[in-house]
Amino acid sequence: MKRAAASLDQIGSVGALVAAIAAPCCFPLFTVVSLALGLGALGRYESAVLYLFQGFAVLSLIGLATAFMQHRNPAPLLLGAASASALAYNFYGSFSLVALYGGLLGVLAALFFYDCRACGALLKPAAGDCCVFCSSGSIPCPPIQMGQGCCTAARAV
Repeated sequence: MKRAAASLDQIGSVGALVAAIAAPCCFPLFTVVSLALGLGALGRYESAVLYLFQGFAVLSLIGLATAFMQHRNPAPLLLGAASASALAYNFYGSFSLVALYGGLLGVLAALFFYDCRACGALLKPAAGDCCVFCSSGSIPCPPIQMGQGCCTAARAV
């Protein structure tokens, strides 16, 4: 249970991305990805998928708050709160693609940081590195190994 609590921000971020891809009407940028993954059939359940998206965003925010209580680093939590606010504005205020995609991008930025389960440290990339994997791992991240761009650029798509 403790491991799941430590991963709430990552579970929430990935879940929000998957739900966004499954809702191509509200996220037109993901229409091609959604159809290629066979998620077009979820179109008739789009209202439920949008509630799932919001739930995952809140789950991510709860995970960031949990990480803040452990590490006392406010940056990820502030970014998550601003992102959740942008999403809430989009869903309950006035529809705005800037707020929608900005909020989603902010929620996904939670993956930029890594909460070490072994020592409890909050890791972030060193200056000049694209991700925590490249900074703290013994080898560069898989996209760089394959001669592609950095893994954080692939994540932002």
